[in-house]
Amino acid sequence: MARITDITMQRNGKRANIFVDGRFKCGLENITVLSSGLKIGQETDDETLEALQLSSETENAFNKALSYVSLRRRTEKEVRLKLREKGYLNSVIDAATGKLKDYGYIDDTKYAEDYVAMYKSRFGEIRLRAELRRLGIAEKTVNDVLSELDEDEIYQSALSAAEKYLQSHDFDRPKLSRHLAAKGYSYGVVGRAIRAVEKEK
Repeated sequence: MARITDITMQRNGKRANIFVDGRFKCGLENITVLSSGLKIGQETDDETLEALQLSSETENAFNKALSYVSLRRRTEKEVRLKLREKGYLNSVIDAATGKLKDYGYIDDTKYAEDYVAMYKSRFGEIRLRAELRRLGIAEKTVNDVLSELDEDEIYQSALSAAEKYLQSHDFDRPKLSRHLAAKGYSYGVVGRAIRAVEKEK
């Protein structure tokens, strides 16, 4: 069985870090540590620590997550990472994020829709897809949201980006192509936009 090797106070003074066999295992409210009688040298296991968190700290984790999402909309992945940083175990994180989803505070589909609506005038589909994946949006959700993009709208976005670039740069096909590709526009859209600005010149 594993052994508690250290218990240290977190910066806020309200929670303690629990180290098991020399490694950080989880965080617990001070009151939970005291009421459960946890101490250095005591034998423990994952099930015991997880049960302590689940019984006494799910509401606390929910409130911390609620404060986090109240600053701005977050994806489920972002919330989970934040709670993990606070030292909550998976069962508590599952319970807290599940409650947030039930109340509508976490909605990855709505997040993806809003993200695309905000940035589709600045970036191409490739860049949008990469960013949504990075934020932890499920692949099916990403595909569904991006399937609603209007091809001509994306082309106009790329054309605007090309025209803006040429306001401060001489026309150079390879450089302009790389610039648009970096913004996430597909090969076909990049070629179409470059042909259009080249024709104008």
